[in-house]
Amino acid sequence: MLLKPPLWSVSRALIAPEARGLWKGVAFVFPAFAGAHLGGGGLLLGPTGAPLHRISLVAGAAAERRATPFGSGVGISGSSNLLQRDDYEPVVTSDGAGAGDFTILVLANPIAEARISWGVAQGNTANNTNLWMGFNNAAGSVQTAEFGTLTFSTRNLNSPSGVAAPSAIDGKYHLFCGRRSGAIHDCFVDGILRASESLPIRDIATGDLGLAIGQRPEGTAFRLDTACNIVLASAWNRALSDAEVRLLAQDPFIMLRPVPEWRKVWTPLGGDAVLNPADLAHALYFEMPALSQTYALSPADAVMQQSFETPGLSLFQDLNIDEMAFSQNLEAAGFSQLHGLEPLEMSSAVFLDAPALVLSSAGAPGFRTTTPAQRRKVKVPGPDNRTAQP
Repeated sequence: MLLKPPLWSVSRALIAPEARGLWKGVAFVFPAFAGAHLGGGGLLLGPTGAPLHRISLVAGAAAERRATPFGSGVGISGSSNLLQRDDYEPVVTSDGAGAGDFTILVLANPIAEARISWGVAQGNTANNTNLWMGFNNAAGSVQTAEFGTLTFSTRNLNSPSGVAAPSAIDGKYHLFCGRRSGAIHDCFVDGILRASESLPIRDIATGDLGLAIGQRPEGTAFRLDTACNIVLASAWNRALSDAEVRLLAQDPFIMLRPVPEWRKVWTPLGGDAVLNPADLAHALYFEMPALSQTYALSPADAVMQQSFETPGLSLFQDLNIDEMAFSQNLEAAGFSQLHGLEPLEMSSAVFLDAPALVLSSAGAPGFRTTTPAQRRKVKVPGPDNRTAQP
């Protein structure tokens, strides 16, 4: 995977097309490199890629920025909160009331140890934690450690549900994902489904919760080991599809990468996971809002959508040669298309440029009507100016 550039744009116009659909149903996105530093807290992003209602996490006294293979991350150097926000409940599930579907995700490198730590959690110390991604944690338990086990758990007061993936924690960077879809609870590691169970649905909403990254909300319990760094954490108020989880495993930052950069990124997945064209197509974002993806277009649909430039032309009118000829534009002024011209009318309109001949004897010079006797007296000049004889 390419290292993160110094500044990343999260403009929806620049996000990779395959990743735009991933912003649907976002509860929050926490990129550790965006403002997660001592004294500055951590910026949360919302469904449009912009800051989430100006809400940021509060950094604990021992929180510090860390260098990771993926750019800047955040870790902890002592007994203190890492990042949290009191009285804030971003994960409300798909039904908006705490009993629907949701997904949580974290990119981190927790170590295998005989001690519980949490990557992402929502809840509080008074009403118990209602959802969490646990490292070295037995499923559904906030008390039982289990070496190297990843757990995704939910709880409503004292009634827990959880699913566990053994041997998933090894001190290396992985993309850990927990998903609830109906009663099915799943654990993914690097896009690969590692555990799945049908469990009772716990209502995770109490109305008085806190969000924490790197420890239990509203306290310092279950904080990360000092060797662990968190690079990215996020949650959705819906269940991501298998293809979307694999897409994020291919590139956890694909939602934040400008288009020119993400095309150069390729990270082989571990295990037996294989990306196929359907994985990419599943997350495509269609810009044509009125087009239903389930509608089968036919040739007739395409014809009906054709735009004709000739006004007043009916799609169903049968054109023939006579109609085409009738619309011809004649340049001769005053010529009626409905008038039948006769040959005499054509000749009467002819005029001659030569002066009219006068056929009377009035006026001179000119031609006169003569008699045979008069014609004998006409003088016609000859070559020697003599009068010609008849």
